Parts: sequence; structure tokens; C-alpha cells
Amino acid sequence: MNFFYQELKKLFRLFISDPKPIAAGLIAPSAVLIIFCLIFGNFSSFPIRILNNDSGDFGEKLRYEIIHQISPLGNNPYFEDITRQKNKTPVCTIIIPPNFSDAIINNHYPMINMDINNFNSDFAKNIRLYLQEGIVSFYSKYYFEWDVDVTEELPKNGQVEWVEIIASGSILLAAALGGMFLYLYLFFKEKHYGTILFYSLSPRAPFPSFLARIFICWGFAIINITINIILAYILTGRNFFTFSHIVYPTLSLVALFFIMLSSLVSTYSKKFLTAAMTTMFGCMLVWFISGGINNAPIDNSSITGAISMFFPNRYALDIIRTKAFYLSSDNVLKNVLILIGMVLIMALISYLALYKKHYKPITS
Repeated sequence: MNFFYQELKKLFRLFISDPKPIAAGLIAPSAVLIIFCLIFGNFSSFPIRILNNDSGDFGEKLRYEIIHQISPLGNNPYFEDITRQKNKTPVCTIIIPPNFSDAIINNHYPMINMDINNFNSDFAKNIRLYLQEGIVSFYSKYYFEWDVDVTEELPKNGQVEWVEIIASGSILLAAALGGMFLYLYLFFKEKHYGTILFYSLSPRAPFPSFLARIFICWGFAIINITINIILAYILTGRNFFTFSHIVYPTLSLVALFFIMLSSLVSTYSKKFLTAAMTTMFGCMLVWFISGGINNAPIDNSSITGAISMFFPNRYALDIIRTKAFYLSSDNVLKNVLILIGMVLIMALISYLALYKKHYKPITS
């Protein structure tokens, strides 16, 4: 135990001697959250013109439904009606014909005309989808002869903004990157100072040193998680501290997994830059395909779904989002057990690899 404490002191001195591992662990997840919040956090309503030529009341009701559909990106309406404004260019013009109400009353086929700028673009497709929400809402309320039933099932706490989904992903990224990069830094610092070679010549068991390195990296990961939870609250208003009894244990397992993974990579890497680039790029790639900025994939037959099965991200995000966004899921306990199993397996593999490569005593 005394050897463990000595190792902690040595590693802590290495940790505070250079701010680079601190900056690297904080910058990436914080930058991801800030960038997405700046781009998508303040959703601006699209300007449209609605020319209501209807002689009855239903044209105005349709206009109302279209411009009052709320985007989950920022709790703002999808559209702003600029019909009476001449200084703005609309992205779409909707013309409601004079016989629109008559067609509804007489059970005919009411029609409207939509003219969208750049009709063949992806942007135009989104505009059409947004317009359809208002049209569906109108027909559901006022045109009962319409032969389509619409049922909406939303979380009991309402729609979840996309930036809040991304915030939960950025917190997980903070857990993965913070401890992982610090482990690489400490390990290669020890190689530079020759302490790794010293351990291979020592009769001492290598486990206390390995455990000390894991412990200090895990502690920094917890700090990193906390900072990003605070940042997420400032930027999105979602308070993940409310679910700290779920968030911290779950992300602690994620942090441990990636710390063990960085141990495995550093064991077989000769240069710090190679190990850092490999783990950083791999971690970011896995984060994206495992649902870092959207829902975790559930189709295991796809390439991304199959890859995500072997990493803790998808299971941890499912747990956190289920609890933080009041979703229902029967997989929470199963996901926790999977996370624990992943950490134990990765710990065993990384320690055995480290022992064989660097710590195995030299025999005469």
C-alpha cells in the first residue's frame, strides 16, 4: 500500500508539471458542445409568405397551424410569416386558393400551392417536412374526412432539444478523452524518465503502479465530467447534476474503459504522438457512430451498429438519456451489467499486456 501512495505522489507531480493533458482533455468535448450550441442552439424561424385568398375561415386556420408548429431545436416556431414585410426574402411562398374552405365543407379535395426556393436541395426537403407538420395539424383538427389518423407519443417532459442530446454526448466525450489522454501522457513521461525500465528490473509486483496510474486518470476524468456538466447547464439549461447518482457511476465506467484502452495502445506504441493520435481519432470516431450527437444506433446489422456494440458509449448514453430525458427503457440494468463487464475485460487485457511487455522480470 505504501508503494501505491508513493506512485500516486510521483504521478501527481508529473500531472501538475505540464498543463497539456489538462487542456487536451477539456478542449475537445467543450469545443464540440459550444460549436453545436452556437449553430443549433438558437434556432431561427424561416421566413415564409402565406397568401390567403380563401373566402372562408379555414384558410386562416391553416395559416395559424403552419406558423405555430414549434421546433425542438430551440422551442421557436419553424416559420415566421413575413407576408406584410417587404424587406425579407421568403424561403417559401404558400398560396391558399379562394375555394379552399368550400372544398373542405363540400368534402372535395382542398389544395394549396407551395413554391419553395431551390426545390431540389436538401434544405427544401426540410422546409417541406416542417410545412407538413402544420398541414397535418390542420387536417387533424378541422378536416375529419381525412383518412389518416395521427398519433403523437412524446416523453412526459415534452420534446427534447437537440442541443440537450448533444450535451449528454459531450459529457460522455469528456469522460472518455480526459482520463485517456492523461494516461498516455503519464505513461510516456515514465518511459522518458526510465521508470518503466526500472519496474521491469524490480521484484515488486507491477499492479500498485498500474492501479495508481488508473486512479489518478480516473480522478481527472471525474473533474472533466463535472466541468462539462456545468458548461452544459450554462449553454442548454439541462441540469445533469439532478441525475448525478446515475450520471457519475455510468460515466465512471466509461472513463475506466477508455483509460484501460489507452493503456493497451500505449503498451504497443513507441511514440507518444502515435498513441495520442490513434486513441484520439478512434475515440472521436466511436463517439460519433455510437450516438454522440443523436440517438444511439440499435440496428446491430449495420456496420456502425455492429462497431458500437463493442464500446461502452451506446450503453452509457442510453442509460443517461433514459433518466435525464424521462424516457422509458427496459435496458438500464442490462446496460449497466454490460458496462461493468466491458471494464473488467478491458482491465484484464490491458494489465496482462502491460505486464508482459514492460514489467515482466528479466531472468538470468
